[in-house]
Amino acid sequence: MHPKRVGNTFAAQNERPQGLLKSALLHCKLINFDIEDRDVSTFEHAELTQKINTNLATFRKSQTEAMQGFGQLARAAMAEGNVSAKHKELIATAIGISQRCSGCIGFHVKALQKLGCTKAEFEEMLAVCVYMGGGPGLMYVAEALQAWDDFASA
Repeated sequence: MHPKRVGNTFAAQNERPQGLLKSALLHCKLINFDIEDRDVSTFEHAELTQKINTNLATFRKSQTEAMQGFGQLARAAMAEGNVSAKHKELIATAIGISQRCSGCIGFHVKALQKLGCTKAEFEEMLAVCVYMGGGPGLMYVAEALQAWDDFASA
């Protein structure tokens, strides 16, 4: 469900947003950011990640060696080791949030769900993002929560 601002109230099928998402929406209101009649996030993350993959297809062909190197780096960095793959994905998601990278958020949230990350673990990591990133971090935490819901319902 996507909370929407309706006048001075919030609605998502008769529910008020809770927790961090509510705080993010209230922060948007306080800084006079017009979110009326729009979802918090302006895109669906499953679609975004698919579009990124599609848009990179020709680049992967023209820059095969570089993209293979990037893929090898990703596999090596994210492999199970002294730090679990799930914890590495939590770190990667936090970095995506701090760098304000919507695509990164989408890809890593999807990976977290495949690795069995719980919503409680995810939200605990998001609280650290807010602590370290303040208000701007909170805006991308709201996006990450939307991505979680997008992939959970897919």
